[in-house]
Amino acid sequence: MAAARLGLPIIDADGMGRAFPEIQMVTFSVYGCSATPLVVTDEHLNSVVVEADTPARAEGIVRSIAIQMGLSVMLSAYPLTGRQVKDYGVHGTLSLALGIGTAIREGRTTGNPVEALIQYLQTTPYYNHAKVLFDGKVTDLRRETTKGFAIGHCLMSAMDGSGRQMEIMFQNEHLIARENGVIKAIVPDLICMVDRETAEPIPVEHLRYGQRLKIIGTSAAPIMRTPEALAVFGPRKFGLDEDFIPIENL
Repeated sequence: MAAARLGLPIIDADGMGRAFPEIQMVTFSVYGCSATPLVVTDEHLNSVVVEADTPARAEGIVRSIAIQMGLSVMLSAYPLTGRQVKDYGVHGTLSLALGIGTAIREGRTTGNPVEALIQYLQTTPYYNHAKVLFDGKVTDLRRETTKGFAIGHCLMSAMDGSGRQMEIMFQNEHLIARENGVIKAIVPDLICMVDRETAEPIPVEHLRYGQRLKIIGTSAAPIMRTPEALAVFGPRKFGLDEDFIPIENL
């Protein structure tokens, strides 16, 4: 948005190709790039410049600042060279975001936006292992804000009368999906909740009891699945006692 307003070019890449809750959970951090100097600001233009020796320490400092600013801040971090972006970035993600939005919009005109979204994802270089993991409604939801994170779990019940259930654990973003205790997708692969009729994405903070949703799972970018990357944002970094298994193998 800032680039559009200022008429500046913008790089079609980022450091994750998805969302993660902590500053160090990006590919740039994995491969040794500094997160600082960074700037954090709120809607009243209060701002803080942070210098830190590691991205993880920067996360702790910024998390404390964000709590003081009411948990709604904007952040600019990871000053990088062009070479670093080429070597360590997840490329083409802005274009992919536009493609996802286009697929949903066009799918709504034909009456099946979720299927249109899945078909588009399957043509992409990163999210090609995409499928609907579950179709159901929210029958239990536990969510609390702890240290600046929305943490909890959501229980879904199938709408076909089969008695199947899916539990999804989250920390701002969805971490693991289990159907009747069996893992169906796990971080860093993506677990996405969408409205079953419109494919509107439903973030953690908008989950409500009784919502009827479809759960979509997709593969993450290959650079997100390396041993080095999993050491920074794999399942065990979120306190899960599980190893990463690619969604295409589940």
